[in-house]
Amino acid sequence: MVKNLGNVVEKQVEIANRQNNKHIKYNRRKMDNNLSKEEFKVILMLYVANSDGRVNLDEVRAMLERTSPKVYSAIRLKFDKMNDMEVLQCIEEHKKHYFTTDEERQELFEDLKSVVEADGKLLPVEEYMLRGISGVM
Repeated sequence: MVKNLGNVVEKQVEIANRQNNKHIKYNRRKMDNNLSKEEFKVILMLYVANSDGRVNLDEVRAMLERTSPKVYSAIRLKFDKMNDMEVLQCIEEHKKHYFTTDEERQELFEDLKSVVEADGKLLPVEEYMLRGISGVM
């Protein structure tokens, strides 16, 4: 079991940056690096919701309570084309710009938790992912 997913996530980004520098630079050019706060939040919600391997309808409904259908749809299309490393890079690049206060991070964590609990259960992998995102942010 992973005790501190936040450290693992940061380590994965660091290792990938060293080992696959050319590949990562190529992927960064493909990604939209100018996400709004709302778009970044949707990326985080999708990443946490997908931690069990799928995003179910209840989780989508919970996300749509926190963002517009237009933003959700646009970001979902981007998210579905991203691999884990690209999502982690996105988080790394945007975390310093958004959710910078304790209050904002707490509100974000509550939103993320609400999304993964929308189906009535919190799986261990979802709990670990929540902790990891909380630690990284």
